[in-house]
Formats: sequence, structure tokens, C-alpha cells
Amino acid sequence: MPRPLLSQQALSLTYTRLCQVLAIIWLAAHAEARDLAHSLDWVPLAELTKTQREALSPGSCGAYIAPLRTDTDATVNPDKAPTRAEAQSSTVTEFGDNNKRVVLIDDVVITQGFRRIKGQRAVLDEAASTLIMEGELEIREPGLLILGDKVKTQKIAGTLQVEGTHYVVHQANLRGSAAEINKTAEDDLELKQANLTTCPPQNNTWEIKGSRIYLDQSSRQGHAYHVRLIVHGAPIFYSPYLRFPLGDERLTGFLAPTITREDDRVNFSLPFYFNLAPNYDLLYTYHFVQRNGDLHQANFRHLSQYFFHNIDGAYLKDDKGELNQDQIDNIDGGSTVEEEEPFKGNNRWIFHLNQVGGEGRPWSTRINYTETSDVNFFEDFDTYTGALDEDNYVKQEILTGYTLPHWNFGLDAIRYQTFNEQLSTPYEQLPNLTINGSYNWGKWQLDLNNEWIEWDIDQNDSDNPKLTGTRLFHDYQLNFAYEPEWGFFKPGIKLKHLSYRLEDNGNFVDGVDRTPSLTVPQAVIDMGIYLEREGGGYLQTLEPRLFYVYSDYEDHSDLFDLTTDAQDIKFDTSELTFSYSQLFRDSRFSGNDRLEDANRLSIGLTTRFLGSKSGREWFSASIGQIMHFDDRRVTLDGEPLTEPRSLIAGQFSSNPISDLRITGDLLYNEFDSRLDQGNFKIRFQNRNAHLFELGYRFTNADDKVDVIEQVNSAWIAPLGHERFHWILFNQYNTRRNRELETLTALEYNSCCYRLRVGYRSEIGPAAINTVEEDLVDYDYSVFIDFHFKGLGGTGKQLDSLLDESIDGYQDWQAIFHQ
Repeated sequence: MPRPLLSQQALSLTYTRLCQVLAIIWLAAHAEARDLAHSLDWVPLAELTKTQREALSPGSCGAYIAPLRTDTDATVNPDKAPTRAEAQSSTVTEFGDNNKRVVLIDDVVITQGFRRIKGQRAVLDEAASTLIMEGELEIREPGLLILGDKVKTQKIAGTLQVEGTHYVVHQANLRGSAAEINKTAEDDLELKQANLTTCPPQNNTWEIKGSRIYLDQSSRQGHAYHVRLIVHGAPIFYSPYLRFPLGDERLTGFLAPTITREDDRVNFSLPFYFNLAPNYDLLYTYHFVQRNGDLHQANFRHLSQYFFHNIDGAYLKDDKGELNQDQIDNIDGGSTVEEEEPFKGNNRWIFHLNQVGGEGRPWSTRINYTETSDVNFFEDFDTYTGALDEDNYVKQEILTGYTLPHWNFGLDAIRYQTFNEQLSTPYEQLPNLTINGSYNWGKWQLDLNNEWIEWDIDQNDSDNPKLTGTRLFHDYQLNFAYEPEWGFFKPGIKLKHLSYRLEDNGNFVDGVDRTPSLTVPQAVIDMGIYLEREGGGYLQTLEPRLFYVYSDYEDHSDLFDLTTDAQDIKFDTSELTFSYSQLFRDSRFSGNDRLEDANRLSIGLTTRFLGSKSGREWFSASIGQIMHFDDRRVTLDGEPLTEPRSLIAGQFSSNPISDLRITGDLLYNEFDSRLDQGNFKIRFQNRNAHLFELGYRFTNADDKVDVIEQVNSAWIAPLGHERFHWILFNQYNTRRNRELETLTALEYNSCCYRLRVGYRSEIGPAAINTVEEDLVDYDYSVFIDFHFKGLGGTGKQLDSLLDESIDGYQDWQAIFHQ
């Protein structure tokens, strides 16, 4: 039997010693890492003060905190300060009268104003104003720390050269290493064979390596040459040149890409930001939309002394129109390719211009113009062009104005593009001219409002042309305001005039007056008082209010049944949605196609509870009702309203603590003994990453199809750890027991990157009240957002959706610097 090379005991001893050696190596390596972190001014999160922690972005693991200098030279420029030196020993060699060389050895500290250099050996040449130091170097300037092997600095030129370095730029949260660092007189840094990262010490999740990296402190920009992006030790990207921001400044470069899956399509978006000038920039985003092709989107912003422009556009050439499985099944069932993909082979686009001009000046302009190639563009590409608003139609409007001390002039043009072919296009206003005057004499105020509009519309059905024409409206008011501390008394008289000139559309009823006109006088009295009483730490108010309106009746029959298909004049007028605030309006209508008759009294009562010391409104509640003394004969359809009283309207709000607010509105129908409408909302938001909203609204209607019962909820909170946040928004129809929309995201904020994964499902508006479950169609989307901190901004696609859905999302972002 062969003899073993090592006995069992020897083998055990060898294994034990090997473990000990490995443990010593591991401890030494980690000790060295901890020492390096400490030497780089790194302070872990747990050791920061409360104020320092609150200033950090979410996910931060700590901060670079430089030791505070309190000596007299701490803020003095080195070229204006004397050179001070300390060391264990020194020698001085003189070369003539003006040349002296000083050699310092052991624990050397050289101070030149705000620059301080520590090392083990130094040679100072006074004639050349140069300093050479070696051995465990530490160079400090405000916001900058460099550790190295050898340094050469020239006081006159203000330059610095360091070899074998580690460095930290405190404000930019950057650290790295380099074979050599050269610092210019302008405080810029040139790094050779260098790397950098915003990750904390002992963490190189990502880093940039380059043959040369230039950090421009004045422009807050970094320039890197022959760049490699390293993630977890693996190179994933190369570029011969890369520019990046030193902090949060805007800078040309790629932003975080987004991967989205919507229904059965996976799509990729890559934005590139062009910081063209301080007052204008461009964001270009490439979208690969599966089954459609390449979509190119651009957003240009420009700010001048007089104007702000925001231009959005997107273009997709030659839509591929590839069919999905459902469409293929539909074709097998008898549908056609043209019906399933009507825009296959078409160029598809959208254009949006938003302009605001004349802010702070007597003149003003406003342009809000959107146009698309087809009505389905928003439905197909809303996820990828989320910067643009979506609705059943978009406005194309140009607004201009000029203001004098007592008069305002406006000239507007408004038209629409409809997305939903089942809806009628609103009337165009081409143009709309307003001339409004206002004069004040103490408590008296005179308002002279004038409006002239030409109404037009796209006549899709030539057999039944719509009414068109011009409308002239005058609203003259004289009001008096008496407002002592205990209440108010505001009477007023008004005169309203309405006249039309209708275009001959070929289907008027015989004998119709195409130039009808109406004139109605009106009187209004608004009065209320404030009653107060002190309680235990609070102040309670009681605020009764009366609002009386009287308007003469003027026969509106000339505005009804003007054509052979019984069209009425109703260009822009509708009945206002009733609520508590409607109690104190002088008209039941929006728009000016009706001059209402009224003889009514609104009675309202409000009570408030306010903290005596804080002044915060703890609770307020209001209730009121309108008493009608006559029937209302002026209506939209000509049928009079006979109810003697309105619904009882109420509202309340409560703010028991600064972070919590509860609000509600309701309407009570005393004739049917039921609540006709309610809207309640609870909202909680604090500075500890929590946001919670819960809302419930309902409407009861005689037509059961229009009944609404809906719950809205939103939640943003840490998920087990402050680095994880869960974001949720949900709309649920409790009457139909179906979700209307769900938008959720899981966000992870590490020390040096941010990852978000989001999911969205939504139901089409036309299917919200659909009873048949098999007719309900949902759209599904999945988002992936990845961002390396310190390499520019993040994608805004998911942010845009969350901001539209969650009230307070922007505030949450602002708190956490996201």
C-alpha cells in the first residue's frame, strides 16, 4: 500500500493554516479599503448628521465631507498667500542672495492659502517658486482631495502635477484614480489613464475608464477620450469621446433608455439630449416600435427675452403594419388587412407647438397648436409620445392680447382636430375679438365687456349643414363693494345684450330671423357676515351668506328650431355642473348663447375651526341651497324648469395634521331622498417618502348607464427598505366591478444607479360603462427604466404617466431630488 503524501493530521493542519492565511488576506484587504474610504473623506450614512442626511438624494450611502479649516489662510487664493511649512526636520541650502532650497523631512505640511499638502519629504525652490513632495501625499483644496505618490506645484503659474493618485471631487460626488493628474490655474483637472465613478468607496458597480479625462470646473462638464463604461467589471460600451455633467447641470449626451412592452409589442426608446445654448436645447428620442417601425421624436425648447417656444414632433416613415395574432384571427373570420391595419405603408406624424410671449409686458401671445397625420396616432403611439396631451380632440389656437391701464384687447383664432370620429367636431372661432374695460372709483367698479366671434365648422354632412355665423355679446356691470372686518355687502346691476348674424346654410325654415337679438337687465346682491368665538386652543367661525339674482325674462324662441332638421343656436353653451360654488354665480350657463331669467336666492353657511396658535384650518364645512321664486323658462332645449329649490350642496375639508387632508363634496336630492353626487378624498404626504391617496366618487342618474361609482387610490412608500419604493395608482369601477386603470412601478435607488420597472393596464373610454365583459378591451404596457447616477438625466416617459395620474407625484419627486 503506497504511503500517503500527507497524514490526516498534517492535512487538517495545512487546511487550517490556509484558512488563516486567507482570513488575514481578506481582513487586510478590507482594512485597506476602509482606510482608503476614510482617507477619501467618505462618511457613511449612519455617521452623518440629520441635516446632512436630509440633503442627500434617495439611495445615497453616505457623502464626502471634507474636514473644516478655520485658520486665517483657509479661504485665501494660493497666489496671494504666504507659503507656510511644518516638518520634523529641515535643511536649508542657499545659492546666492535670491535662491534658497529648503528640504523638509517627516510629517511635512505645506500651506499655500486654501491649498494644503501633506507628505513625508518636500523640496522647496524659492527662486523657481516650485514645490516637489513625495511619500503618502494628501493635497486639499476646497471641494477637491488628491492622494498620490509625488506632487509638483508651481505657485506663480498656479499649476499642480500629481502622480499615482486617488481623487475626490466633493460637490460632484466623483471619485477615481489616475496615473497622473494635472491641475491648471483655472482649477480644471486633466487625468491620464484614469477612471471615475459616483459609486461610494468599496463599490465599483459602474465606472468610466479613459486614456484622458478632463474635468472642467467652470462649465461643470467632464470630457473623456477613448472611453469604456465598465459595469461590474465587464466593459459594455466604448466611445472615442464622451461628455458628461459634473452634478445636475444640463449636458449633451444620452439619457437613460426605456424598454416598454405594450400589449404584444416590445419597444425600445433611446433619448439623446443636445444642450445647444443656455436658452435653447433639443431632446431627440429614437423609438423602435415593434410591428410599426422606427419612430423619431424631437422636442425643442427656446427661451428669449420676449418668447418661450416648446416644439414637439414625431415621425414614422412607412408604417410596417405587421399583424398580431388577434388581427390574423379577425382576418380569418372575414375581416380585411385594410380594416385591421388601415395605416399600413403610410407616413405617420404629429406636430405640437406651444408658445408664450410677452410675459410682464402689455402685449401677449399664446399658440397651442397640435396636428396629426391620422386620428389613430394617439391611440397607437401615446406611450412613445407621452410629452403630448391626449384627448378626444386637440386645439389649434392662436391667442393675442394687449393691455392698457383700463382696457384689454384680445384677438384669437381657435379650431380643432378630432380623434374620435364618433364625436362631432366643436365649433371653430375664426376669429374671436374681445374688448374689455374696467374702471374703479373707490368702492365702485365699472366693467365693460364686449365679445365678437365668427363661428364656423367643418361641414362633413352637406345634406344637414350646421348653423354658422357671428355672435356679438355685451356684458356691462356696475358693482359696489363694502367690506368691513365683520362681513361684506356687494350689490351690482348688469345689462347683457346678445345678437347674431347667421350664414345662409340652405335649410332655414321659412320666415326665420337670421339676425335675432336679446337684451336682459340683471341685479345681484351678495352679502355675508363673519362670526367668531374662541374655544380651547381653537377659533371657530360662522359665516352665513346670501346671494340674490334677478334677471328679466326675454323670449328666446328665435334661437330654436331654425332649420328643417330643428337646429337650435348653441355654439358654445352648456349647463354648468352644479356644486356648492355654483350657488354664488350669476348664470346657470357656460358660454353666452343664453341670457337666463332668474329670481332666486342662494343661502349658504360655512363654519371653520382654526388653531389659535398655528392658524391652520383644522376643519371647515359648508352647506347651501338655491330658492327659486319663479320657473326658469330660458333653458338649452326650450323646456322650462319648475323645481322650486335646487339640490342641497355641501362640501367639507379637514386638515387635522399638517401631512393629512380630507375633502369632500356632495349633492342631496330632497325630492327623491337620495344623494345624487359625492366626491371624497383622503390625501397623506410627508417628507419620509410616503404618499397615500384614496378617493371615491359617485353619481346617481335616472339613466342607469350614466351612473358612476369609482374608487381612485394612489400609494408611494418605502418597500421594506428605504432604497425600494413602491408606486401604485388604481382606478376601479365598483358598479361594474372592473378596473379602469392600473399603473404601478417598483423603484430601486442604489448608491450609484436607479432602476424602475413599471406596469400599466387601462380600459378604453368607450368601454368604461360597457356591460358586456367580453367587449371590454385593455391596453397593457411594461416599462424598464435604468439610470447611472452622474451620467446625465433619466428618461421621462414613466415620470410623465405617474405625474398625470397621481396628485402630488411632482412634490414627492422634488422632496427626493429625483
